[in-house]
Amino acid sequence: MIAAIDGSEFSETIIPYAAEMAKALTARLLLVQALPLHSTIPQGPDQETIVLLESSYLQRKASAIKEAYGITVDWEVLHGDPGDAICRYLKDMPNTFLAMTTHARGPVERVMLGSVAAYCLRHTGVPVLLYWPQSHL
Repeated sequence: MIAAIDGSEFSETIIPYAAEMAKALTARLLLVQALPLHSTIPQGPDQETIVLLESSYLQRKASAIKEAYGITVDWEVLHGDPGDAICRYLKDMPNTFLAMTTHARGPVERVMLGSVAAYCLRHTGVPVLLYWPQSHL
């Protein structure tokens, strides 16, 4: 079970559903976050520090989920356009579920703003669990 989150509270609303599904399936949960190719983290001589900074958000979330749900949680930082990065990552994982939150934008908004969820739904090749928290409208 893979849960795609982006650092926003909105994207994190998928976590309880993904965690419960992983628990029910006795599966591990993997959190993924796609960051731009050109990170906002300043480049320096210590590449390990950059990797640590990029993954600290996911590491904190994984720890909290493990404590709350008693499941194994890992994380992976992806790079590139979010939809493309997630789909590339899932390419060779046919026995995987992808869970993510959607804004459920209308056609005009989707054209203007894009939709990572819609892109992943069309391109991942794995089952996708989409959650639309209507209270965020």
